[in-house]
Amino acid sequence: MDINYYKQYEPIFGAWRITRLIGEGSFGKVFEMEREDFGVTYKAALKAITVPANESEVREVMAEGMDEASVRDYFGTFVQDLVKEFALMSKLKGNSNVVSYENHQVIEHKGGIGWDILIQMELLTPLNEHTRKHTITRQDVIRLGIDLCRALELCQKYNIIHRDVKPENIFISDAGDYKLGDFGLRLHGGYLFPGNRALPSVKRKPDALPSCCPRAHHPCGPGERPGKASVRGSPAAAQPCGGEAVGDCVKGLRL
Repeated sequence: MDINYYKQYEPIFGAWRITRLIGEGSFGKVFEMEREDFGVTYKAALKAITVPANESEVREVMAEGMDEASVRDYFGTFVQDLVKEFALMSKLKGNSNVVSYENHQVIEHKGGIGWDILIQMELLTPLNEHTRKHTITRQDVIRLGIDLCRALELCQKYNIIHRDVKPENIFISDAGDYKLGDFGLRLHGGYLFPGNRALPSVKRKPDALPSCCPRAHHPCGPGERPGKASVRGSPAAAQPCGGEAVGDCVKGLRL
């Protein structure tokens, strides 16, 4: 879906208009949006996710024997889980080292199976972009490590494991605060790309874990090392979490 597709919902949240695309990935796009109030222009980030991503994914699930109602329930389960994650993200709001979630809206498609999820976040500079334009000092690296540890400490307070701490998910504010982002917004293990895992049968419900999950449901079993986790039996790329990930991010910066 391109920028014009999501512009159909303007004014978004009653006041915002999309100005440009600032990032995209396999699971959605990020836009810059702005609104004016008494001559003052305010800016924010908008993450837009469409579930399912296209009609071919609907056809592929139907090919497994599901009827239309079952397909709607199948994709709807992921949308419901994502909405639950928004409640989790709202608990982290106001912390200077976590990207702030502001608002969201879920819009169901008319005359078909699908949803558009719009998430308002604070507008920040990605770490990779910042390091390309600025020289990183030893003091910057120290502050990065401290800020990320504060973010992870907050996650621990709410029994959250981020599971995807990497430079792409670290941002910096105009005030110089490093922030951890992308809590659960990569969706759930890959249903958008069914080739990544077996499609469910008609009676089987999706069971992949979100990228941001309660500690009680962390897939690491007894003796398993974080970073070697799999999604309930499906091999997953090693995703270091906690202190190991912070160390990797800090090591990746060149002084």
